[in-house]
Amino acid sequence: MSLSLLIPSPPDDDSSAMSYDRAILQADDPSTPSAQLIVEQTELVHEGGESDVYKGTLFGESETQVICRLAFSRDARHRMANEARFYTSKLKDLQGVWVPRYYGFYVGNTTFGLTSCLVLSYCGVRIEGELEDLDTSFKTLLVEAVIDLHNADVVHGNLLEDINILNNGGRPVIIDFKDATEEKCQAGVVQIGALQPDEFDFPCEELLDFLTVLKIWKPRNFIYIGSVQHISMMQDPRKLAATAPDWWPWEAAMQEAYRVILLHTKEYYPKRYKAYVARNEKDDDDTAELVEELRCVTSELTHRTSAHTPLSGTNAFDLAKLEIYAIGLEFNDEDACASARLQGARKIKGSAVTLDMAKCFIFLAHNR
Repeated sequence: MSLSLLIPSPPDDDSSAMSYDRAILQADDPSTPSAQLIVEQTELVHEGGESDVYKGTLFGESETQVICRLAFSRDARHRMANEARFYTSKLKDLQGVWVPRYYGFYVGNTTFGLTSCLVLSYCGVRIEGELEDLDTSFKTLLVEAVIDLHNADVVHGNLLEDINILNNGGRPVIIDFKDATEEKCQAGVVQIGALQPDEFDFPCEELLDFLTVLKIWKPRNFIYIGSVQHISMMQDPRKLAATAPDWWPWEAAMQEAYRVILLHTKEYYPKRYKAYVARNEKDDDDTAELVEELRCVTSELTHRTSAHTPLSGTNAFDLAKLEIYAIGLEFNDEDACASARLQGARKIKGSAVTLDMAKCFIFLAHNR
């Protein structure tokens, strides 16, 4: 149970040829395969603070690309031994699925001194960009991978470091379990696209932090004029506007409330946003027809000698319709529109409509 490893050495100043040192390391894990491993054609791919990573070819029945991670300090060796223990126990069934295949943990002397080496299968390259910007299919698989880890009672310890997540041909692979701990996870079912759970109700801190950064949930809070607001405030723009600083004019606070609500809806509730846009486009078409009708009405009214001459019949009915529209736009709410219709009906039935009112209503329609 040994590892024969060729370690590349930097070329001398007077030579451009790469030289190699062969190191023989002994297995430090009873579950390590009994046959000798031979790893050659190695190259340094990452030089870290406590360990160096080499990519090489494992020779045997078939040639296999592997990663050899070398650690040199006592603390690094202990942490690497912890990682090896997880690969041979809790992570055993996840090897080749969400984590690399494990080929053994070895210790011996190299040109660097006493060295420990973890041999794992090569599993692709580091992900590019931020976690939240990963494409949807990869992100979905990553969520599945992390949940499977926790269902195996493994808390990774460094999931938020993107260097620990690889892209292996479109599938995520999680690496670096040196700081992992064993803990029973009580998170249960995680639903992608649901409202973000409350931190006090979600029983797993690592999962909550990771999935929040991954942005698989709809946020339960949003920002309005520099303050954090609960999602329920989006149901009432006027209530939201009332939280604006005192020095904000009411109209500006209302405009900002609608702007924030629409942007949030567009990003996190796209179906509702499309329905809203479609409904408002129809309203705009209907309004254009209504304004054209009333333009004819006011054209007739301008010929009257008195600006306060009462109207009746069809003209009064058309003007009331425009008033209903104006009030409904102001509230942008089904209940408010229903109330506006009632007010309009009362106006038609119980009082006269004047030219001044008609001009006012048309002005409102044009400026909304």
